[in-house]
Amino acid sequence: MATRTSVGDGNWSAAGTWDTGIPADTDAVVIASGHTVVFDADQSGFGTGIGDLTINGTLNVSTTTSTNMRITAAKAIRGTGTFNIGTAGAGAIPFAVKFTLTGGAGWGFNGNDTTGLTVNIYGTEPTNKWVQFSGAEAIGQTELSVGTDVTGEASYWKAGDEVMATSYKGSAETETLTIASVAASAITMTGALTSAKVTGNYLVLLSRNVTITFVATTNGFSGFKDGKLHIGSGRIIAANNNCINGCTNPVMSGGVVQPTAIGSQTACYASSLQLTGGSIVGLLRGIYSSNYATMSGGLIAGTNEPTNGAAGFTLTGGVIYGYKDNYGAIYNGSHYSRLLGGTIVSNANGYLINNSNFVYINGTTFHNTANLISSESHGTVIKGLTITGTAGTVFYRTPSATLYGIDLSDFTTEMNGYVNYTYPNGIVECFDYNGVSGAYKGWTRGGLAVSQTSVMPSGYSLAYLITPASTSAVPAFFNQYFIVPAGESRSIEVQLRKSASMVYLPKVYLSYEVGAPMEGETPLDSFTMTDSTDTWETDTFTIDNTSGASDLKYKLVFVANAASGNVYAAYAITDTTPGGSGGAVSIQPTSGRISL
Repeated sequence: MATRTSVGDGNWSAAGTWDTGIPADTDAVVIASGHTVVFDADQSGFGTGIGDLTINGTLNVSTTTSTNMRITAAKAIRGTGTFNIGTAGAGAIPFAVKFTLTGGAGWGFNGNDTTGLTVNIYGTEPTNKWVQFSGAEAIGQTELSVGTDVTGEASYWKAGDEVMATSYKGSAETETLTIASVAASAITMTGALTSAKVTGNYLVLLSRNVTITFVATTNGFSGFKDGKLHIGSGRIIAANNNCINGCTNPVMSGGVVQPTAIGSQTACYASSLQLTGGSIVGLLRGIYSSNYATMSGGLIAGTNEPTNGAAGFTLTGGVIYGYKDNYGAIYNGSHYSRLLGGTIVSNANGYLINNSNFVYINGTTFHNTANLISSESHGTVIKGLTITGTAGTVFYRTPSATLYGIDLSDFTTEMNGYVNYTYPNGIVECFDYNGVSGAYKGWTRGGLAVSQTSVMPSGYSLAYLITPASTSAVPAFFNQYFIVPAGESRSIEVQLRKSASMVYLPKVYLSYEVGAPMEGETPLDSFTMTDSTDTWETDTFTIDNTSGASDLKYKLVFVANAASGNVYAAYAITDTTPGGSGGAVSIQPTSGRISL
């Protein structure tokens, strides 16, 4: 074993490029700073592979000659320079040229040296990176119906190319196949399906002219510094650990990451992954403990856990297709995620949000729905969500959530087990319930509250029914939010009524929006009714913000508790600003229990 160091620019295969001759099997290699070397070698015959490859200058993979690089087991590609496996645009490796990179068990990239290695991967991408099944296909089927004609692609989607048939159930029923022939509306495989496929399942192309295969227990791309890893194309086969590990701001705009065995490995364990295109398919985990990852395009399909512990994940585009039974698209500690676009297709027994707190949704489409939010997922806020398909349970023992204008009518069950909340003062509330302006429905451990028009004070067009469900001191309550703008004042009339004598008398609190009167915090004001029956009792709160410099956010909290009987509530807000209109003011929900 020797160490070969570049002495100038040149081809890898030229003896004059190196101090002691062309690198041989087991040799360590150094691309010295300031030198540019073109890799034009075929190392497929190496028994072991080159040792550590240190790139302090620039190493460019040939764009005219097909090449093969092999790295010794447990060795790394590292350095402070740049490794171009093609570059963006015209510098991409053309389809006719192939580059293969692999090695012994545990080889990988180490991007953590000093200023860090830069790696660019740009081969040739297919026009269609994936297609979808246009009909159901049974076990044993070889001819698979698809909704996209790929016969016009000369480079890809041809005999011998490999594909992955994914499932909305995660890795279950996901499998790898080889193409035998292609027609306009069907693709025939050399082998038969081992599990049935449904309409809409994704058939993802795996073959590329650039292939990088990690082996055994290695992490693939490790420790890359801010924005120094760019995957624009290529087939990346992950090993037993993480494909992208401990990197900062890696970018994946194309290509495909797959596991060595379906249902194993993690695609990304890194900070702030930017997934703008490409495919992550068939893995155990897609984005794992990758804080502030973003997905604006591409596809995550056939994975058991699309996200896991991905705090601050943001979805603005692309498709997350399926996951494992009883898991979720936003799963297991993916707190403070934001779903602002894109499409998520659920497992029939999964959740959109599972064990992840303070998720904000406004603009995402949720297909083939089963369950929406699981227990132990706190503080979800949904302002815009398109829901299609057969649906199951909206909330499963959900401690807190706020929904605005979301139609839940297609769900079989709205709430499962709300009286069994772990948190006695948790609340799930829907404003403009089922898309009806002004309608409300809320669940607490102590009972249910809904807007209604059957029992109302004189002159009112809407009131609320609270149905206590607890015989103990656990209260049923609901919130209503409003704003008093700077320079204005308000009078708030509150009304309470009950149908039976009660030990715990109904009351209403006035507090700031972030106040917690149900947790024992002193409210700004309150009103408790007497033990009268079937009689409306009223009180008035006043708020003066005429000298204020900013808008103030408030809430009314209506509270009831009873072994039997119902409680009714109503309110009206009047503008009392000097010189103002003096008329009634419509309450508009602010941001609910949390501000985002």
